[in-house]
Amino acid sequence: MKTKLLIVISVSLFLSSSCKKTGDSIPQDPTYEQKIFLDTKAKAIVKADNTFGIKLFKNLIANAGVEQENIIISPLSISMALGMTYNGASNETKTAMENTLELQGLSVEEINESYKTLIDELVSVDPDVSMNIPNSIWYRDNFFVEEDFINTNHDYFYAEVNPLDFGNPASVDIINNWVAENTNDKITSIIDEIDPMMVMFLINAVYFNGTWAYEFEEQYTTSEAFYLSNGTTKQVEMMKQRAMLNYSSNELFEAVDLYYGGGNFSMVILLPKEGFAPNDIIGELNENTWNEWMEGLEKLIVK
Repeated sequence: MKTKLLIVISVSLFLSSSCKKTGDSIPQDPTYEQKIFLDTKAKAIVKADNTFGIKLFKNLIANAGVEQENIIISPLSISMALGMTYNGASNETKTAMENTLELQGLSVEEINESYKTLIDELVSVDPDVSMNIPNSIWYRDNFFVEEDFINTNHDYFYAEVNPLDFGNPASVDIINNWVAENTNDKITSIIDEIDPMMVMFLINAVYFNGTWAYEFEEQYTTSEAFYLSNGTTKQVEMMKQRAMLNYSSNELFEAVDLYYGGGNFSMVILLPKEGFAPNDIIGELNENTWNEWMEGLEKLIVK
């Protein structure tokens, strides 16, 4: 494939309702081979999160401006944090959140049970991947919080719930230290200060660390031109490999699916073809096209 500007969509953006495509052959110890089995309601949550994630991503791109920087988002984090918040909503707010998160037709209990299932399955399905989905709630110590709200988020989202003296500057460090600890110091600061009007923080973090199923060998890494959207190029280090991978190509882009660990997680890379840019792909992106693109992946030797 030619080296041009690319889009990377990773596991933090899209989940699939089954973890491996039929017929995939991923090198792994058979002892560790597992799949995620989701019931109908949990699959509905995955579908809702994917739809919400695509809408969110496209909205951010549309409002990023001409000279946009690289954008990385985790819709799973956002939807899960809003899922916790949803347990405290009612009336018009509750309906608005259901519409935004694509949760229409699901009861509160089904939503909570499904998020619990996702957390349980994602963090345990692959021993070759380290994944953590911690949640926490921090509230002003003189602010009354319904016991049901605390218990529900603790039981279904495994949320750590703590009252804090928000007037104490040390509270900023307490929250930031929790985030750092639960992301292996990948994120060391989430807040700089606490506004006097703030009464609660609901925080989700997704930590992911996986080894490639097919690892890149350092000896094949070379410096090559990376094509920017403004037409200029930049020399960057490019990893290379030749392997049997899920691959597809159409008039708009080439795509390759790179597995982690035992194959339960993967990164999908979409590379615009000559004459096209990332925004051309984004313009075509929706839930239906995404599913079509993923179904079009086939096992080929890619280099």
